[in-house]
Amino acid sequence: MITPKKIVKEPVVMRLDRKPFDEMKAGKKVWEIRINGDKWNGVRAGDSIPVMRRPELEEKIMVTVVERQTFLNVQRLLDHIPLHELGQFATELDFIQTIMNHYTPKSMNDYGLVAMKVKVI
Repeated sequence: MITPKKIVKEPVVMRLDRKPFDEMKAGKKVWEIRINGDKWNGVRAGDSIPVMRRPELEEKIMVTVVERQTFLNVQRLLDHIPLHELGQFATELDFIQTIMNHYTPKSMNDYGLVAMKVKVI
């Protein structure tokens, strides 16, 4: 009989580009949006997550997840979370374009979105 190997999940690390990293560090961006796939599905309120600044990944902050919500699509997310808490976006269209630069419509439709309200610790 073959014993299955135990699957060990790597610790969750959030990587952000320079601008959103700096906004989060300054407390201007309090929500982070990700695809609700395997990596982020296990994150819950109370969890602490390291956040690394791209591209060099040399600067790090730690955040605690204060709240977690899931959404079927971007519009429902924007109906519940104020735009100014997502970062410094001029319009909802700017935010949507940024999300579309990171995720495909198919991945958003297949998995939905997870919104994590965070606090720098």
